[in-house]
Amino acid sequence: MGVVAYSIEADCKEQFRYMIHDEVDKWVDQIIEQVFQDDRQSTVMELSKLFAKTKQKFFGACFQALIEQKYADLLEQKYAACPRRGKRCKKRRDNLKEMVTMQGPSVLKRPWFNCVDCTYGFSPLDKVLEISGKKHQFDVQKKATRTGVEVPFSGGSELFAELTNQAVSDHFMYDTFEEVGAYGCLADVVPSCQEIA
Repeated sequence: MGVVAYSIEADCKEQFRYMIHDEVDKWVDQIIEQVFQDDRQSTVMELSKLFAKTKQKFFGACFQALIEQKYADLLEQKYAACPRRGKRCKKRRDNLKEMVTMQGPSVLKRPWFNCVDCTYGFSPLDKVLEISGKKHQFDVQKKATRTGVEVPFSGGSELFAELTNQAVSDHFMYDTFEEVGAYGCLADVVPSCQEIA
């Protein structure tokens, strides 16, 4: 049993390695097309902007490949227990989940289950990976909230995009900030007596 498990794990690692190499090749091809297309000499600033612009797609694809290999068993799952009732549910369909993380955009095709008894819909992968119901995942939400604490919402999204290469709207920043604030209380934000002193 141990040898079989090791073999499957090794195969997953190798498959992941090949997937990443493929993504690196795509990224390099994109860089080559833009940098070596003519005799023009690019500046360090221009090259840095090119890398910043193209790395999101590259890292998003790598992130997606990692999930597809590491969690292949959950992505191919045919049955799952309902989180509410515990009843065994059959997969109803594959559901696409667009995600934006600080690494970049990715799309997961994951199984979706519906409990016949309570009509609850769920994807076990979402719970395991703690996938947000929103498109922008918790790492983006955390940084957007932090930005919202420091700067006005009206200019915060522009600053956020400039610093992270991740576009979010003022509306998203405000809503995320409000949702986090709804869970906070004064005891969380008011300094202690020692800190005040």
